Amino acid sequence: MDATNLRLLKSMREQIRGKKSRAVYSGDAARELGMAPGSGRHAEYGFRLDALVKGGYLQPHPNPILRQQEVYLITDAGITIADEE
Repeated sequence: MDATNLRLLKSMREQIRGKKSRAVYSGDAARELGMAPGSGRHAEYGFRLDALVKGGYLQPHPNPILRQQEVYLITDAGITIADEE
């Protein structure tokens, strides 16, 4: 995993630390890295999210309304790698 994907994942991991939910707001994490949805780096944001989903670190939220708001569920693998690195 490249450094930027890891930073994005770590930011999402921090959103749920100490909580029982696995729902993470990818847009909030992307803003922290300067690639907010709708910004000039929106394509990079989408590419990085796709990589995290394909890698098994995130899952699309099962609720279609939350999916539209770019909410994902962080997986056990996502939590593990974010905590290890």
